Amino acid sequence: MLGCWILGVVVGVAAASYGTESGRIVLGKTLRDVANSAVNGSVTIGEIFGSLLGGVGARDIVVRDEDGAVFAEISQLQLAYGLRDILGGRIAMGRLTLTSPNVYIIDRPGRRLNIEELLGLGGPPGDNSTGPLISFRDVQIIDATVTIMSPAERGDTTIHEAKETADGYMRIRRIDDLYARFPYVRISSPFRGEEAVQIDIARLSAAVSDPKLQIGFARGRVEILGDTIALSMEQVQLPGSRAEVTGSLVVTNGKVHPNLDVRSEQLNTDDVIGLVSQVPAGMTASGSIVISSPVEGVMEFYGEPFAIEGLGGGGEARGRLAMELGPEDEWAFKDTRLDLEDFDLEYIRNFFDTLPLAGRVTGYFEAQRKN
Repeated sequence: MLGCWILGVVVGVAAASYGTESGRIVLGKTLRDVANSAVNGSVTIGEIFGSLLGGVGARDIVVRDEDGAVFAEISQLQLAYGLRDILGGRIAMGRLTLTSPNVYIIDRPGRRLNIEELLGLGGPPGDNSTGPLISFRDVQIIDATVTIMSPAERGDTTIHEAKETADGYMRIRRIDDLYARFPYVRISSPFRGEEAVQIDIARLSAAVSDPKLQIGFARGRVEILGDTIALSMEQVQLPGSRAEVTGSLVVTNGKVHPNLDVRSEQLNTDDVIGLVSQVPAGMTASGSIVISSPVEGVMEFYGEPFAIEGLGGGGEARGRLAMELGPEDEWAFKDTRLDLEDFDLEYIRNFFDTLPLAGRVTGYFEAQRKN
């Protein structure tokens, strides 16, 4: 069946390349049939164009899941390929360019992510079925918007945006102004060890709403398997920060639980207040920092060697930092030893109910949490 579809595509593209109306009709019908057979949902296409040598393109594409909810709206898609790329039950395409796509990722209670249901990924435990190899060798994303919806609790003060839906109360996170080039993207694979979606990133920039982040540049690899996102980012640039980030993010009940190793030449605290609201503004840090969330509502930080200084001459602290934040407003130092030089106490005032001191400190600070 796949061979028949591919033959129809090739014949249609060949005919369309010579400008025949019958070729465009064959191409359009075949691509619509192939697209709808590839997803557990529906695909509508406004216009299809292409040539035998240049590949195919489409405008005004809308992808819906089996519930009828929109998964993606794409202004324009262009795809280059070779015949051997799509024969034999494999889809290993060449360049894919998506212009102004809007993607909606929904985590419905008690179900897989809508993208997993749509593509037949992430089946129940014990399900040994595998999909075909679906990959792209060069993906360009131009001005994308990604909206992520996940279950939330009413009254959660950390939520920036939420709404009532047919699936309950949902937290909304947005990624806007997304521009990217991915040298390789693997959507699915029949091979052991390749169950995760893999995205190799040559460059990426975006604005994230929750937590609030402005990513100026990123390069590395992301792998997504179920609710776990594995990161191996060689370089991440925020407005005033540069870092290498490895580790994972686990998303449960709409909340992100990090387990990250951050190595930074320069980390401006203003850039990450959206991630960790308790950090003092107006400081820059460097060194190696391990960030983890061992239990719900708690984040742990461990840095050694670690250095932080106040912008504009606010003094500095160097040494070993081990700190626990949460749950709620609770916090504690653990095995910490910092050497202070002309350190301005205003940076830490918000951690205390009262701090009957003001000014600057030179010396050392040492703390050990008692169990």
